[in-house]
Amino acid sequence: MKLKIGKFAAFCKISVPTLRLYDRMGLLKPASVDPATKYRYYAPEQIAVLNAILSYKKLGFSLQEI
Repeated sequence: MKLKIGKFAAFCKISVPTLRLYDRMGLLKPASVDPATKYRYYAPEQIAVLNAILSYKKLGFSLQEI
């Protein structure tokens, strides 16, 4: 099961622009991208990766360091 970016963002209480930034930086790539629409989809398993990123940020690491 894959979640659209908006649903994933809402579930994780993070903004869609933040997820797009993490994608551009290579921190959290979508599980898949629709080739026609470029719409991003995320897998539930990626919540753990996002939580790790957010934990590192709380510890004071910059996105570049992560």
